[in-house]
Amino acid sequence: METSFSWNYYFLHMAKSVKIKSCCHKVGAILVSEDNIIKGTGFNSLPGNLESTIDLKNPKIAELYICDAEINCLVNSDPTTDYSSSVIYTTCSPKAETIKTIASFRIKKIYYDECRKDIDLTRELCRFFTIDLVKYIPRDTLRVE
Repeated sequence: METSFSWNYYFLHMAKSVKIKSCCHKVGAILVSEDNIIKGTGFNSLPGNLESTIDLKNPKIAELYICDAEINCLVNSDPTTDYSSSVIYTTCSPKAETIKTIASFRIKKIYYDECRKDIDLTRELCRFFTIDLVKYIPRDTLRVE
């Protein structure tokens, strides 16, 4: 018996694989074109994947130095990408401040798996920038927020 998974399931699990490289709060993100081609990947890391002796296990210190997975995904993406028709898949809802960068790339849809505690502000900014923020629910049932 053959099982077929949806693209949403597939790309969210790819983002989970990418998050393994994160240096602290484990988050992975994938940028996907409208024809389901991966155009970029990213994970939480220091800028340019620099090595450091900074104590990144301390959340307050890490917050100052770490670039978010979604931003790294965009920065490291194929420059020929049509961002306005692309989708970000991320293992954790983006931070509110990250939504501004995502909006500047004209991304209009984000699928995420886990919620951050500041999800209300993220939702508010997504509404303002007309970005669909979609919580992935297992078994491919989706709920647009």
